Amino acid sequence: MARPDRSRIPILKAAVAEIAQQGSAGIRIDAIAKAAGLNKRMIYHHYGDKEGLVCAALVAATECL
Repeated sequence: MARPDRSRIPILKAAVAEIAQQGSAGIRIDAIAKAAGLNKRMIYHHYGDKEGLVCAALVAATECL
């Protein structure tokens, strides 16, 4: 049985950190994948594109408030 949260959570944490450092326009998928310990393909699988990832990361960050 697949457990998507095993890859989604590290991706979102890495994306939130990257957005905090670089701004949403300056993030790099390579840097997020490396920080999450996953490959870029997993990011695109879960979020489709950079815009989808940024939106998910911002939602995840604001849910913690």
